[in-house]
Amino acid sequence: MDFVPDNNTITEELPYFEDVNAALGWAGHSTKKTEEELMAEIAMAIGRLGGMVNRWVSGSLGERHGYRVLFNLQGGASGKIEIIALPIRTKISSAGYETKKKQAIKMALFNLRNQLQSLWRMQQLIPGYFGLLPMMLMENTNNTFGQLWIEHMNVQSLLPAPRSNNEEVLDGIFEVVEE
Repeated sequence: MDFVPDNNTITEELPYFEDVNAALGWAGHSTKKTEEELMAEIAMAIGRLGGMVNRWVSGSLGERHGYRVLFNLQGGASGKIEIIALPIRTKISSAGYETKKKQAIKMALFNLRNQLQSLWRMQQLIPGYFGLLPMMLMENTNNTFGQLWIEHMNVQSLLPAPRSNNEEVLDGIFEVVEE
């Protein structure tokens, strides 16, 4: 049986682009880089992680705008990253809407670039870590591993089945080096 949340469940409100800044922890709010520069830096960051960007698709989710980044690994496996900007308070009919929209998208791209750079650092520091895994597409679907986790919260379906009720699956060797 699926869990059905109560109507009075408290959820965190998503802030508007106009209401955030670096002092509140939102990097890239006033970046001077162009979308094209940020997209090139994201493609380079995905390349460092073992992927190659095939295509950028602009789009939106409701009133929020952004991109779908499609990429492949060297072995051919496909992945996608959907990045959308914070909503903007400025109305479409208002002067300055396009400028705010572009700046909000650039902030989202700026943060994606930073996150991908962090994933590369983790790959260097954590044996067996693969930063692009949550963005990889499940076979014969358009859903990523990350979407499976979020939508179903069933990590067990991603793991190999144990051979008996008391066994765990372990793989790999961890070597302790004493100084």
